[in-house]
Amino acid sequence: MRPAEEVANGSAGRAPLRAPGSELGAGYRAQKREFLGIGLSCLPDEIYGISKWMGEQIMGRFHADRPGVRTAVARLFNTYGPRETNPHVLPEVMRALGAGKTIDLGNLWPQRDLIFVTDTAAALVAAAQGEPGLEVFNVGTGTGTTIEDVMETIGDITGRPVDVRQVPERMRDGDGHLISDPQKLMQASGWKPQYDLEAGLRRLLAAEGLL
Repeated sequence: MRPAEEVANGSAGRAPLRAPGSELGAGYRAQKREFLGIGLSCLPDEIYGISKWMGEQIMGRFHADRPGVRTAVARLFNTYGPRETNPHVLPEVMRALGAGKTIDLGNLWPQRDLIFVTDTAAALVAAAQGEPGLEVFNVGTGTGTTIEDVMETIGDITGRPVDVRQVPERMRDGDGHLISDPQKLMQASGWKPQYDLEAGLRRLLAAEGLL
């Protein structure tokens, strides 16, 4: 059986990966909100974050019951790519670009860790490989990117400036930077992201028919 199938099926002595949501910071606070390493205690402050934290507790209990099975928790940061249906910023931007509309956004300055979906998939396969044990991995690039950076990069790729309008009602008072520390997974498996921001956005724009 191929590694990707093992991840999906939990076979070959591996537990299915628990990937708690697409953004660690959405209700899944840590002691430090800028550069998040594995060792920081998670302090969920809303139901979405609590559900992620509880998922990790379930995986810990699973491992306690079956110590001979490799059990991996993948904390996914901001994964993006073609055909995304969740109401995140980039799908909304793609829809607005396709319709030729102004893009209404909130704060443009917070940094997020954007990782292309192909890199995320490869990270999940990498995290599933190894000896029995309970492991927790951050899955991100370790690089902070603002939404303003994204808009400028899209403009550079398409050769057309992006029409953005900041809407006060969409600006969150509690916003801040949120960047992963993916070194544990990199050192354990040799995995590393293959797509920088420009390459990932170029793939996304092409898939959406915007190039």
